[in-house]
Amino acid sequence: MNRMLSLLCLLSLVVGCDRPRMTQEEFRNATMSKTQEQVIKAVGKPDSTQEFGGVPTWYYEGFTNTLTGNKQRAQVNFEKTRSGEVKVYRVNFP
Repeated sequence: MNRMLSLLCLLSLVVGCDRPRMTQEEFRNATMSKTQEQVIKAVGKPDSTQEFGGVPTWYYEGFTNTLTGNKQRAQVNFEKTRSGEVKVYRVNFP
């Protein structure tokens, strides 16, 4: 029984590390003007995505705001630049 409890605690720690732990400002700074690949490196893969006019919007559920300790949702909007690259132009916290 103790072994099972220890395993569950360890698993919860590993799963809990999946989402970013940062302030809204840190999240925004880590993603603004970045490509999709750079965003994934900085904050991980999104939980869900949508396409609007061929340009993605990514959603991150339950990142932890280190100022408040609360779980938050982040919406990352991309746009095509004049050079044709797709980069983040806005980050919201709905």
